[in-house]
Amino acid sequence: MARSEERENLMKMIYQMSLQNDFSEESYEKFTELQVEINITKYFSKTYELIRENLADIDSFINECSVKWKTTRMPAVDLAILRLAVAEMKFAKDIPVSVSINEAVNLAKAYSTENSSRFINGVLGKVAKEIENAQA
Repeated sequence: MARSEERENLMKMIYQMSLQNDFSEESYEKFTELQVEINITKYFSKTYELIRENLADIDSFINECSVKWKTTRMPAVDLAILRLAVAEMKFAKDIPVSVSINEAVNLAKAYSTENSSRFINGVLGKVAKEIENAQA
């Protein structure tokens, strides 16, 4: 399975978990059991763990970097995409930031509104700058 497909499946799982407000291991296992076409890779499980363990930090970071939109007001699909991308950008050092941003924008174009890709690109651009400044 291509990494893009894995991201797409992760976004779907994060979306579902967000709607249920349940990021537990049980919810993860239920999702992966029901999705027989998903091949659970190291990337998939590791990224889920990063999100589950750092969800409050990820949401706080998204809130800091978004203008006039807090996570509580964002469309659920956009929030799922942002959570995935920020987890990669902030915690998965083996994935280039530009790849995370590009993949998030592509997911937004495929699954969200006409304006979502621009919104997500803008938020993730600020996230990238914040991460770069923190590392300097």
